[in-house]
Amino acid sequence: MASELRRIIFTHTELRSALDDYFAGRQTPLPLGVIMNVQMEGAGQGVVLVSMAGATDNDQSMITLAPEQVAAALLKFCRTSRIPVPKNASKSLSISGDTLALDIRSGEPLPMK
Repeated sequence: MASELRRIIFTHTELRSALDDYFAGRQTPLPLGVIMNVQMEGAGQGVVLVSMAGATDNDQSMITLAPEQVAAALLKFCRTSRIPVPKNASKSLSISGDTLALDIRSGEPLPMK
């Protein structure tokens, strides 16, 4: 069977919307501000760092999020935005430029000869 790889790249505005929706339901809202940059760090990319800028140039912060929470927020965003994501596909986060992407793999890769 052929395999498929899709990458859904989220703008900073879409990522902020997804995170706001996810964390509002958990009674832990994110700090106010605009997402400026996203990075992944740690062993096995275990931490998502989101750089935020507030109303003034001096009002900047870095928040640390668990990849599982970010992935859940993005999957919920996809559902509400009617972006199809196969249930049985494997999903992972990656960095695309200075923002976040959701990589979706379905099917089994063919063996290399």
